[in-house]
Amino acid sequence: PPHFAPPASLPAALQAVGTANMNLRVPRDGNQWNIRLDHNFNNIKDRVYGQVYRTTSTQLASNVRPNEEYVQPNDSTWVKADWTHTFSPTLVGEGSFSVFEPWQNQPGPPTALNIPTITVPGISGFGGFFGWFGQLNIQYKYQLTWNHRGHSLQVGYEGQRFHDNTRFQTYYNQPSYTFASLVDFIQDLPITQTGPSLNPTTASYGAQATSQRYLYSSPYVQDDWKVTSRFTLNLGLRYTDWGKMGSTQPYQYGYFTPGSGTTTSDQVASGGVQQRPLATLGRLWAVDPRVGFAWDVFGDSKTSLRAGYGMFHDRIFGQIMNPSMRNPPEIVTLALSVLDPTGQYIRYGLGNSDGTGFPIPKIPISLNGQNGVVGTRVTVGGVDPNLKLPRIQSWMVGIQRLLSSTTTLEVNYSGTSGSDLFLSGTDVNRYAGDLLDGTLNRLNANFGVINYVRNGASSISHVGSLAVTKRFSRSYSLTGLYTFSKSIDTNSTYGTNGEGIVGVFDWTCMPCQRGPSAYDVRQHLAVEGSVTLPDPWHKGPLSAVLGGWRLLAIAIVQTGEPFTVVTSQPYPKGDYNRDGYNLDRPNAPSYGNSVSVGSRQQWFNGIFLASDFPTPTPGLEGNLGVNTFRQPGLA
Repeated sequence: PPHFAPPASLPAALQAVGTANMNLRVPRDGNQWNIRLDHNFNNIKDRVYGQVYRTTSTQLASNVRPNEEYVQPNDSTWVKADWTHTFSPTLVGEGSFSVFEPWQNQPGPPTALNIPTITVPGISGFGGFFGWFGQLNIQYKYQLTWNHRGHSLQVGYEGQRFHDNTRFQTYYNQPSYTFASLVDFIQDLPITQTGPSLNPTTASYGAQATSQRYLYSSPYVQDDWKVTSRFTLNLGLRYTDWGKMGSTQPYQYGYFTPGSGTTTSDQVASGGVQQRPLATLGRLWAVDPRVGFAWDVFGDSKTSLRAGYGMFHDRIFGQIMNPSMRNPPEIVTLALSVLDPTGQYIRYGLGNSDGTGFPIPKIPISLNGQNGVVGTRVTVGGVDPNLKLPRIQSWMVGIQRLLSSTTTLEVNYSGTSGSDLFLSGTDVNRYAGDLLDGTLNRLNANFGVINYVRNGASSISHVGSLAVTKRFSRSYSLTGLYTFSKSIDTNSTYGTNGEGIVGVFDWTCMPCQRGPSAYDVRQHLAVEGSVTLPDPWHKGPLSAVLGGWRLLAIAIVQTGEPFTVVTSQPYPKGDYNRDGYNLDRPNAPSYGNSVSVGSRQQWFNGIFLASDFPTPTPGLEGNLGVNTFRQPGLA
């Protein structure tokens, strides 16, 4: 339903929305070349080589509206130099240095840069992201390998330096609008406006280009120890250090920082934006042990038992600072809504053909003690100053058995758990029941959306597999692999570039949305047949060109992925828990959490009715679980 009254001239029975299936073309043209040079010297004790890869491509950014399509160029260059020195028959050193420089330009549609980002329920939106970004990644590594009395000992160091550079200021200087319905859209009456980004001193466009830097340092040691002729033990230890993350801007970023309070909601309510030179106050480091073994069980080289455990810590991405790069006091990004007093400042309109010149709300900008804007609200971001590295633990056990000279059986189990995973792209400035009085009050009235990056997500998966390989002759073989797995997490999606809002229904209760992962495929069967084509020539030029070819045939069947039924309708039709975030689950239907799909066409036509899902009590999230329904299987 519309938020505003429809015009009297609008027919009540007008069919204004329909569904169309369109085949989008996504052409991608590119060129790649590489060159490599190898040289051995010093009686083959030294070997150096250099390699260069260069890739250029263009790809169409397709859209259901042809005037919003555009071509985006991509470019990347990779250069590597490597040196290997043999000190003795048992001691070898290897060093490498590489530089990788990718960039991508998303210039936006040349005939539609004057259109802001527009979201209307029930139809495809307008506008979208555009800008330029590039990276410079430098990697250096050195490793010594020593073989001595059954030990293969590796000691090394790996370092990396990352540069992230963006030119998104034209896009960030544009506003984005949300409409409650198509009726409001045809009247040019949005219910929310985010942006543009403004300079609080001049009240003019304020977004700037950004540059972020971070380092990675990791010494390690690993020993492959052949304890007996039948038993090999693998031991490893790696120190991971990501240092402290920061920006090279001429000004310090402002980061939303929680204040005092007994609960996380209290801390958000009392928090404010504070400038600091670095996103994280402490060093991001960890020590990761690894252990594994391989055992020839009967000593006949026909049965092998393998097992292992390892701890890893995920890479840090500079994008976690992106939500904070347009924060006060240097930059303010407006967050206006008709559901609160700021709605009076919304200004809706088109811009110039070059993507500039959008109307700026006439708001007197004055910062308060929390670096919010007096009389209105701004969107801000923040990074937990005590952020921890996400921790991954992985384990496996497997047995391989040679059943005959032509048949091999393999049974494996592996598990992975993740803890302290990042939560980004989640608005923490909201609470259930906020809109019950018709006004969006917010936990912290100084700000609109607060995108606060922190630890808090978790995951676990278990995978079992059975593989059989049968070689029928020297030229023909068949392999079958059956996998049964289960994956559970609290959030399967990381925010787009650290900024996109993702599906966290209640940020104060992450365990409440724990469920099957979005990619949880329970059963998967793959069969591969391989045939080596005959070579009647056996030798000579024709054999070199036409001989030795193999023909592969692969068949795959699997069960479907899960999905969650949600509504993105705004208050009052949607937003069941009345927290101001338009993504909510309804109550479970009378037939429960599963539904039978009779045919693929039935799936395409739709398997649910909106009336199947009862509406929750206002102020409460629905009781339907996360990812409880499943798509049809694939073959």
